[in-house]
Amino acid sequence: MKTLEFPYVDVQDNMILNKNNEVWGFYKLDYSYLKINDDEDYLRYVENTANFLNNKDYKWSFHLIPRPSDFETHLDKTIEKFIDDRKSSSTFDEVGRFYLKNSAKVLTDEMSNYEHDIVFSVQLNDSEYEISADLMELSKRFAERVSNDLQRFIFKTAQHKNEFKDAKKSEEVFLDHVGYFKSFKPLSEEQIYRYTYYFYHRTEGIPEKIENNYNVTEGIITQHTGYITIEHKEHTEYIATLPIIEMPALINGFKFIDSLKSTFNFPLEINFKYKFNPKSKDEGYVRKYRNRLKNFDKEIQTGEQIDEDDVVSLASERLTVLLDDIKKNHTNLMYFNMNIVVSAQSLEELKRRIKSIEDYYNGTDFKITQPNVDQLILFHTNLFATTSKYNYFEQIIDPFYLSQSAIDLDKKVGNNYGFPFGKNITNLRLKDVSEARFKNNGTVFLYPALTKYDLKGASHTNGNMLITGPQGSGKSMASKYMFTWSAFFGTKILYVDPKNEYERNFKNAVDKFGEDSAIAQIYKNINFTHLSSEERYRGSLDPLIFLKDEDEIALQTAEQIFLSLGSVKNDDRELSNIITSAIKDEMQTHKKKATMTGALERIKEEDNSLGKFIERFNTGLGKVLFGKPDSKPLAFDSQISVLGIQGINLGNDNENTGSQTDAEKLGTSIMTAISRYVYIFSRDVNEDAAIYIDEAWILRSSRQGEELINETLRTGRSLKTDIILITQAFDDYNTETFKELIGCKMSFKPKSNESIDSLLDFFGIKQNQENIQMIEYLKSGMCLYQDHKGRNEVIAVDILFDDMFTAFKTTDKENTLVQAEEDYYG
Repeated sequence: MKTLEFPYVDVQDNMILNKNNEVWGFYKLDYSYLKINDDEDYLRYVENTANFLNNKDYKWSFHLIPRPSDFETHLDKTIEKFIDDRKSSSTFDEVGRFYLKNSAKVLTDEMSNYEHDIVFSVQLNDSEYEISADLMELSKRFAERVSNDLQRFIFKTAQHKNEFKDAKKSEEVFLDHVGYFKSFKPLSEEQIYRYTYYFYHRTEGIPEKIENNYNVTEGIITQHTGYITIEHKEHTEYIATLPIIEMPALINGFKFIDSLKSTFNFPLEINFKYKFNPKSKDEGYVRKYRNRLKNFDKEIQTGEQIDEDDVVSLASERLTVLLDDIKKNHTNLMYFNMNIVVSAQSLEELKRRIKSIEDYYNGTDFKITQPNVDQLILFHTNLFATTSKYNYFEQIIDPFYLSQSAIDLDKKVGNNYGFPFGKNITNLRLKDVSEARFKNNGTVFLYPALTKYDLKGASHTNGNMLITGPQGSGKSMASKYMFTWSAFFGTKILYVDPKNEYERNFKNAVDKFGEDSAIAQIYKNINFTHLSSEERYRGSLDPLIFLKDEDEIALQTAEQIFLSLGSVKNDDRELSNIITSAIKDEMQTHKKKATMTGALERIKEEDNSLGKFIERFNTGLGKVLFGKPDSKPLAFDSQISVLGIQGINLGNDNENTGSQTDAEKLGTSIMTAISRYVYIFSRDVNEDAAIYIDEAWILRSSRQGEELINETLRTGRSLKTDIILITQAFDDYNTETFKELIGCKMSFKPKSNESIDSLLDFFGIKQNQENIQMIEYLKSGMCLYQDHKGRNEVIAVDILFDDMFTAFKTTDKENTLVQAEEDYYG
């Protein structure tokens, strides 16, 4: 009986020499990204992956090793880089640290999130146990073996230089063959020992560093029925290896490894290895099975009903094609073994996890088993450069079969560092956003302000963003969550609140959680301003006052407001000239004291009828546009400023200028003035700034609206002020001109399914049934998001803290009638 020994003899760089005198090279495979449900992109990926895997000169071994997300370290670094090391301090630095620290705790305690390091290895020399059919080759190997053994016996300190030297040469050939198809990096010696430590300490995860290599394999290993234990000083690990014993003949694009990685809320390790046989053996194998089907084919030709299964009825034809492909070197047979390793720190938890995996495979053509007495050898089989073999459940597949499993697909979206925004739920069907926490599809971190800095690999290089969705879809809550976090990172924020609900809900949160709470600290440092008909707000949005240092923009804005309020048609040059001349005279006469009120008086002098018509708006809320020499503009000096504009009639997004009421014209004019604050909101070139304009569709309802929006977006980009437009529908923005002016996009489920095709087109996503259903299945709080790299994924927005949820919500879920109704239906 062969003794199971630790297989390493020596380690140099990325190579391990084992006790069978085999040298294995180890590499970490980079991830690939695919467009959502895009068959053409997927087929290109499959072909590329198959070319990578289909190198029969080597034995291959893959280890997909789970790496639990270290949220504490990640967010500590975020604090260091985005708060501590920032050039200037912010009002919200301390509360930002508080929420980031607590985010790490929530994410660690409540989220399932781990990634997989994909480590693969290839044997770079011939095994000493392989017998060559060539007598000369066999003699040569025997002489080399005798020479190597004598050298090791005589020179006790030899470090196996010849083996590694030869392996390095072989590695160069290997890299030339496969380096074109995939991106990967060789492991370092230190990384090899870190992963080795993991194999003996699976529940601890992959360590950041190894203090000494002697302790990497410490632990008392004991075989039990169906599992092993590894006893450590502080805890005992329970480990079970579950081999795949059956696989379907056809998988039809099923990404079975990618699905396995993301399904469970606990770490899962996946191992597989394969080898190739000589072509003559493959041909013989296929011929044998094809010949067995000859009688079956004859019965099919006679018309007798044998089996309606396509796999059976088409088997002979497919084997003939396969044999032809093998002969032409188009493919090779892979002799494939795969297993799943699950671990826990209690037997009860191990059994629960095994049951979850069994349930996952139940009813499928994939079958797993839990061997009772082979767990120790299975453990040894999964070690790097193992000398053990366990081929009882060997499957025969080809490279195109394995490449469809999507070994290395990545669903990452967003930024590497930023605030936790939610979970990736692409192609997952969830009842509501709360279920996302239990899915291992990746936590999404965002910091939109980084987009304008032309990040490496970026498709978008400006920070302007469009957020769309009907009422109740979750877009407003997501927007508030985003800009509050952004302020913690130093971004100066102006939020235009069309309903004046933000301050009210924020105050409710303070009342609920207390004056000493973190949410109260945020509330106390927000500048809430509400437009009002009170005389003290007169002129607060007079463009000739707040844009007094931007003459050209002030003139243009005043013209647009007067033309809109006066219902002056585009081709009415006479009235347009009167308005322009009046504004210019006012600006030249009063210099820095010019006002819209003074310009209106000059219009009346030239055309009393036009002037009187416009003067009707110089009352009530309209007074904010018509200032006096001593009027004060709105001041947005705080880190977060919220401008409430409730009372402005914004009409609806189906109306156009020609049918606007007077109240809607006034609303459009006020929104036009607000949009011009982009010119003065942030004048510090070292400061990130963002203006969030809710119900932004109103800006397009005026005749100059499209030009106004486009100009605002261009200006914001040049002044490093991001413009985030929040609107109910995206249809009006689905133009090539507009697409060039925004970066990231975020769309919640549209009101009608008729809009889905246009939505997919807007995101550059293929219009097919899978993607249509993906949008149809969105629930409140779920959105389609396109990041700075142009990657599209579905996100479940997750507000981590109850106090923030209370402050940002737009519906009253605490209403007793609402609670009673929802509790009734469970």
